[in-house]
Amino acid sequence: MKKTTPSCFLKSLLVITTVATFLLMTACSGLTSKKEPLSESEACEHLNELVAAHPNKFAEQKTIKRVNRKMNSWTVPSPFPLAKKCMVLEWSTGLHAFVCKWDSKSGMETAKADYLEGQRMIQSCLGNDWQEETSATKTGGERARFSKSGSETVVSIRYFKGSRGILKNWFTALYIGDRSNLNTAVQ
Repeated sequence: MKKTTPSCFLKSLLVITTVATFLLMTACSGLTSKKEPLSESEACEHLNELVAAHPNKFAEQKTIKRVNRKMNSWTVPSPFPLAKKCMVLEWSTGLHAFVCKWDSKSGMETAKADYLEGQRMIQSCLGNDWQEETSATKTGGERARFSKSGSETVVSIRYFKGSRGILKNWFTALYIGDRSNLNTAVQ
């Protein structure tokens, strides 16, 4: 009978453990399901919940806080099928906003298509009590701002060319928050 050395045994054990781990990870990876995009009715429901949550400073949406010198932020789920990178922001001035921004790597055409789809969806979700006004951005894009008489909450969507970085990609952004936060020039 052949005698095995301790180092040979450890090498065999390492190989078996590695193969078993790989097989287990491969099997489990098929179990995770890809999150389906929101339907339009689900997106409307979520958007209206966020609009209603603004006067309470989005208290229910805040979970994991990140502290920065100028603001605090909380990552939150997106109300739009296309939107990514959504968060609640709290500035040092006490103002709060819900903001989503997504990159349109395919350029201006994709950003504009995302904007137009978002604008249509917002109009449909908010209803006739909300007035819409549009304006051009400084970079050749466009912004639609929805406001309601007697409310400090505004909903805005825009597409614009980024001013940072070498590539200067096009972006689409959604904003739900204080009217006074939107008084600055739009990129």
